[in-house]
Amino acid sequence: MKKILVLIFISITAFGQDIAQLRKEFIGANQSSKASVAFLESTSKLSDKALHQAYKGAAMVIHAKFAKGVEEKKKWAKQGISLLEEAVKKDAKNIEIRTIRLSIQEQSPKVLKYKGKVEEDREFVSTEVTQLPNGPLKTFVEGYLNQK
Repeated sequence: MKKILVLIFISITAFGQDIAQLRKEFIGANQSSKASVAFLESTSKLSDKALHQAYKGAAMVIHAKFAKGVEEKKKWAKQGISLLEEAVKKDAKNIEIRTIRLSIQEQSPKVLKYKGKVEEDREFVSTEVTQLPNGPLKTFVEGYLNQK
């Protein structure tokens, strides 16, 4: 029994650290091609859980910004948007997923035509953040909302 509790604690701790690292990389990925590649690599082996899919999708869309050529940019953006939308379908009430989508939509170029849920996401995130307990997730969400 003691071993099981230790394994559960280690798993929870590791997951928390992974998410903290993903948040950090997500925030910095837009800064350079090198940062976007590092973020893309970090997300490449994540599970199919909705939150992981959202980060994978975001990594692909951000990477599209630095890709060479229009077709390559389009390919990365399309794959990323598809994963991100799938993540929202899986867990539409997840504030972190909706914050990620909001960020990607607001920063996406008009040519992608990926701005259709900006108002809906902003309203959801702005309302739900007040219900979050103080902690890393609330800091992450408020950090995004306050940068505008």
